[in-house]
Amino acid sequence: MFYRIMRWIVYPFIHIFMRVEHYGAENVPKGKGYILAANHVSIADMFAIAVPVKSQICYMGKEELFKIPVVKWLFKALGCFAVRRGKGDTEAIDKACEIVNSGRVLGIFPEGTRSKTGELGKAKAGVALIAMQTKADVLPISLKYSTGRFKLFCKVTVRVGKLIPYKEPAEDESQRASIRRISGEIMDSIKALHEM
Repeated sequence: MFYRIMRWIVYPFIHIFMRVEHYGAENVPKGKGYILAANHVSIADMFAIAVPVKSQICYMGKEELFKIPVVKWLFKALGCFAVRRGKGDTEAIDKACEIVNSGRVLGIFPEGTRSKTGELGKAKAGVALIAMQTKADVLPISLKYSTGRFKLFCKVTVRVGKLIPYKEPAEDESQRASIRRISGEIMDSIKALHEM
């Protein structure tokens, strides 16, 4: 309920301060849990993504953001949760799996950090691990800012790709190979959208 109220309040400001163009909204699944994976440029990304994706998105965010009391309260109220980056945070992975398995949308930035140049980086293992544990499909999204990063009144192009269905690993595929394969598929899909 709080998410819907906040979306209704914030939506006009998104259109005032960000010129969002979006494509592929018809690819957004309805009535099922899935993983939303997007490249990460700015804290404003989550607002731009909310234009084509109407469902509540529970984002995994870096632990440091949750140390600011007001931000912590707001993020938690919106369904976000903290992850300790670079420390194999199994508690955060469990929380992410719980979100997807309960039929909700998990938002994750596979690169694990914002790009300062706008260029795409490599995916960390987290997104693949969550996909493997939940057998969830992944929705790739590309964000491109006309100014390279967020600035007031800049144009933001959001492209929603086709859902990447989960594929069971082959019998002889190791976990490490599965992580590389799934991560690669996700980032290749985001890259293809980014280059349109």
